[in-house]
Amino acid sequence: MRELIQANAKLKFDGSRKVKVTGREGTEEYLEIVVRDGKKFRMEYLNSERREGQIVVDDGVDRYQFFPKASSGPIILKTPSLPLERFSNIAGMLDGRRDSVKVTHTDGPKIAGYDTKVITFGDGSRAVQKIWYDAKRKAVLKRESNFGGQKTVWEYQTFSYRQSVPANKFKLDRDVRIITPEDVLAKEAGNLGMTPFALTPPSGFRLERVWVSTHPDRKSKILNSRYVNGPRFMMLTISKEPLPKPPQRGGGERDGGRRGPRMMPFKWQKDGHHLTLWGMGEPKDLERLSRHVHPWQPPKGRRTS
Repeated sequence: MRELIQANAKLKFDGSRKVKVTGREGTEEYLEIVVRDGKKFRMEYLNSERREGQIVVDDGVDRYQFFPKASSGPIILKTPSLPLERFSNIAGMLDGRRDSVKVTHTDGPKIAGYDTKVITFGDGSRAVQKIWYDAKRKAVLKRESNFGGQKTVWEYQTFSYRQSVPANKFKLDRDVRIITPEDVLAKEAGNLGMTPFALTPPSGFRLERVWVSTHPDRKSKILNSRYVNGPRFMMLTISKEPLPKPPQRGGGERDGGRRGPRMMPFKWQKDGHHLTLWGMGEPKDLERLSRHVHPWQPPKGRRTS
């Protein structure tokens, strides 16, 4: 898997791929137009009722997603870049059971005109991920993942390697409002009557996503935020009541799967809030990072909504 990630992080190509997502809410099929230049990535959605017109541009540092039909009007959501390494967390898909991961290698069919090899990852009873890649240059041409009650399959219908890719492919110029996860954190905290505590930049982590879930007591809410540092991630939860365990939803494929039992908590209280950092590190590492948790303040001169 490491070899595939390293190879794809250097490739230049474009193509179109068909996507099929099957889950609890039914099945959705659509097309993605993809351009890659190493760690830079662009994707446009076609033939999708929910995603039509959306564009994703990742310049290797930041990721910009254009939503033309957001409820508040067209916006761009700016988040940290999504590294290829995130999709290698097979143990995460198997609830952290790294020792149970089984890997098989076989020959595959031609895809978009290229001979392929197949890698299958599973636990002996189910395959959580299958990858079909170009046998010569290692580009991933098809991917199937099964976890969290959802099956996602994408496969390139057309695919071409390129010597170069125009730099403007990785710019998203739209005269619309740019929203950050910090904006969402501040808004949701305000709605819940909470302080928008955040893991601040000196920690080395960046805020990627914010969502609200229901506390196990069924009476109150939890404000969840996910932070990333390359392929590493952790969570910060804020609640008015103690939280016995990490929320089970809200991570999804961007985390590489559901969180396993190795997620360790570090808990403390501040200003009437119960704060918990959930991570894969040692307790002393989480305690050190907790010193970088402070109420978020918008940069001077920047307006928020």
